Amino acid sequence: FFDAAKYPDITYKSTKVIPGAKPGEFTIEGLLTAHGVTRPVTLHAHLNKIGENPMMQVPAIGFNATAEIQRSDFGVSAYVPMVSNAVQVSITLEADAAKPAAKKR
Repeated sequence: FFDAAKYPDITYKSTKVIPGAKPGEFTIEGLLTAHGVTRPVTLHAHLNKIGENPMMQVPAIGFNATAEIQRSDFGVSAYVPMVSNAVQVSITLEADAAKPAAKKR
């Protein structure tokens, strides 16, 4: 449906992070680009952990995020309503700080 040969990448650029009512919960507002179309999408996120990556020994953060999009909003409307228009998006992410470059002697 998403014509991955022509549009191989789906990208999300966050524009705002809003703390939630409970610790570790937050909302991420941003722009999702899929199938050559960009639309605002809100992610509902939960912090898993903030700590140090034991392998790289750099600060790290992990979270899960979810959203529901309507594929027709991105120009992908084949077989609607026989095939659901709703697509569940689920993201699990770990972000590590860049490791400092080695000092030159």
